[in-house]
Amino acid sequence: MSGNGAGPLIHGGYYLKARCIQNAEIAGAPPHVREIWDWLLKEANHADAKVADMIITRGQCVRSYKDIQEGLAWHIGWRKRTYSKDDCETAMKWLTKRAMVTTKKTTRGMVITICKYDFYQNPANYENHSEADNETTRKPQTRHTINKKDKKEKDFLSPEGSGNGHCPHQDIIQLYHKTLPMLTHVRDWHEGRQEQLRARWTEDPERQDLEWWQSFFDYVKSCPHLIGENDRGWKPNLEWLVERKNFVKIIEGNYEARKQKMVRR
Repeated sequence: MSGNGAGPLIHGGYYLKARCIQNAEIAGAPPHVREIWDWLLKEANHADAKVADMIITRGQCVRSYKDIQEGLAWHIGWRKRTYSKDDCETAMKWLTKRAMVTTKKTTRGMVITICKYDFYQNPANYENHSEADNETTRKPQTRHTINKKDKKEKDFLSPEGSGNGHCPHQDIIQLYHKTLPMLTHVRDWHEGRQEQLRARWTEDPERQDLEWWQSFFDYVKSCPHLIGENDRGWKPNLEWLVERKNFVKIIEGNYEARKQKMVRR
């Protein structure tokens, strides 16, 4: 069967994403937060449904962190990779704090409600939703829009961007090289590594400051075990330092001879 002579119908339904999301805070969130948000939009019920003994309404779904991990799994060669449970928890906290979702634990799982689902999933609420208005959506980006994109990319790497939540990767890497020259030099800061550093930057407002990172690297330098003074001669790299489980151990003082809190500038 075809629809309006335009070819075969697409099965499985659809969901909408407003273009204005590009100007929202979610656009600058870590990639795993954006992807989990998109996945939740896809998974939400488009109509009320009964799940076991519960009524799950439009805009809701019942999912666990394991479901999110499996739903967003990917492969590198034959190896299956998933987001960690910490990644999922961080994303849900980020979305909940900004009133984008609400959650409720039940014996059947976690009921996740997408806030304002009806408003954003109603085609009639979009300015150019009719066939006659489609020309507007096909117009190429203006030079002004491209300039804004270039500025966002510049902010992503520069200290000027630190104030609006963008993680200045290159500046932090430079501090790492300058303060810890005895550790492994960063040669490839790929997306997986960027994601770890971005998560540490965004999860605590106090860390959204280059002086905090200078203090952190100074602290690492004061821990003999972390600069190779151990029985194996082992040394960490920047990726290891900012991986969540290692990062938490460091700031809790697990790698110093005498426990003391990290001195912040």
